[in-house]
Amino acid sequence: METPFRVDTRKSMGNLHLVLNGAFDDNLASTLIAILRRENANFRRFFINTEKLHRVDILGKIILHAFMQDFGDLKSRIYFKGKNGSTMAMEGQKVLLSKEQHRRGCAGTCKTSKAGSNEERQKTATQETGCGNGLNKLSKGECHGQGIDCLRFHYRQH
Repeated sequence: METPFRVDTRKSMGNLHLVLNGAFDDNLASTLIAILRRENANFRRFFINTEKLHRVDILGKIILHAFMQDFGDLKSRIYFKGKNGSTMAMEGQKVLLSKEQHRRGCAGTCKTSKAGSNEERQKTATQETGCGNGLNKLSKGECHGQGIDCLRFHYRQH
């Protein structure tokens, strides 16, 4: 039984972005190869988003890797994105890690997101300044290493 799949494409600044949907089996691998072969001369880079794949079959992966071995130049121009990117990429190929999206699509920067909380920002500010309860002199004042006040000081300075 064939599994349903879909490939969405978008062109941007001389690059082709492909979003794979469904299961990455031999059928989807063959479709992807046909697109890459057809568009090879038309685009500089290919970004393949694997986020919407619910399964990566070994046969699909083998077919894709065999194709990329034959097209050496094309292999260096393919970037995989998403949670299945490292599974599908060949050794030495580029895999782009995407930021984890908050339920509202804010990438963790809104008020309700843990990554956007004041506590998280303070931890980040402390890590950037390297303050460790010692006396650090900055151009705009002094840090006296006083716990939360120290964190607030560094956060205001950055």
